[in-house]
Amino acid sequence: MHYKFHHKPAVATANKAEDGLALARETGDFALVKHYEKELALSLSSHILHTIYWTNLSAKASSPTGTLLKAIEKNFKTFDKFKADMTAATTSVEGTGLGIVLILVLHVWEQAY
Repeated sequence: MHYKFHHKPAVATANKAEDGLALARETGDFALVKHYEKELALSLSSHILHTIYWTNLSAKASSPTGTLLKAIEKNFKTFDKFKADMTAATTSVEGTGLGIVLILVLHVWEQAY
């Protein structure tokens, strides 16, 4: 459901924005370039972040191990400090509703749950 109503429309909007920018270049009518650039930036980033987000999902809760844990400890010292940073990065998120810390993408809008 989330893919159908959020990820898939982001891809469609990005494609439409690319088409609009191409048409502007072909016709020399740049009146809507700013609009299409904003649409492309938001929608393409939403697509990329959702693509990463899907790979972060798991059916069972677990703590990080291995390479991920080492990266967290290198950058944040402890997993608890990482969680605090992620919470801060996502509590007032706007735009796509996705927060990023390191390589983990967390969807924080209510429709993701």
